Amino acid sequence: MDAAAAAPTPPQADVFARYFRHSRRHRIVVCAECCTAVVPKHAAAHLARNHGRTTKEERRHVQRYVDGLEDVAREVSDVRFPGPDDPPYGEIAVQYGGLRCAGRDPDGRQCRYVVSTVRKIQSHCQEVHGWRNEQKRGGNVKQKRVQTANRMWDEGQAYQQFFTKPSWKRNTPITVPADGGGDGDPGQDAVELFDRLLTQREADGGQRRQRRTIQGEGGRQEVSPWLRFVAWHVHLAGFDRGEMLLT
Repeated sequence: MDAAAAAPTPPQADVFARYFRHSRRHRIVVCAECCTAVVPKHAAAHLARNHGRTTKEERRHVQRYVDGLEDVAREVSDVRFPGPDDPPYGEIAVQYGGLRCAGRDPDGRQCRYVVSTVRKIQSHCQEVHGWRNEQKRGGNVKQKRVQTANRMWDEGQAYQQFFTKPSWKRNTPITVPADGGGDGDPGQDAVELFDRLLTQREADGGQRRQRRTIQGEGGRQEVSPWLRFVAWHVHLAGFDRGEMLLT
């Protein structure tokens, strides 16, 4: 088929906005349905694996759009994870009951390692901070519960899991407002709203460009018989109506 006669493809930004959100603050792309950050180069693979209703063409558009995005971390070291006093990022689910290491990093700050099982937190504390479990096996179990446990972690930590890919996976401790949500941090809310509006604006802009562009054969609008006879809709396919009116 003649390239000029092919129906225009949907804008990449529009397709991206159906399935993902882009956080410039954290430099990540998040699946809107799964509520988890996705490794940028695996955006199309994520859709194919978890959202079978998407078409191959849609996945290709999404991947090309993500590949061209600025303010996106291509390496996990470039992700801007929330700080210990930051509110949760609204597009990712908050999990509760995490175990956070109480050890200190070389800079004197509290370690930010968070997991959901005692086995993992014990292993971390032993390997990274030299912790030793002083609780002996056997004995009076009831009495042991009364005694102060020789543990090096805090319970009940709220956290967010930003990725599921093992090499990118991070459980990040966060601070949840005392009322369980509330209005959150105005600055954070404003940044997230800006991200959503900018993504939507890019998608809307793509739709407007598509409407302005003259369509060739296969376009949805019916071409008049006279225009079809002189074949102008084929020769002018791809031109911008507004620019042509100015010339």
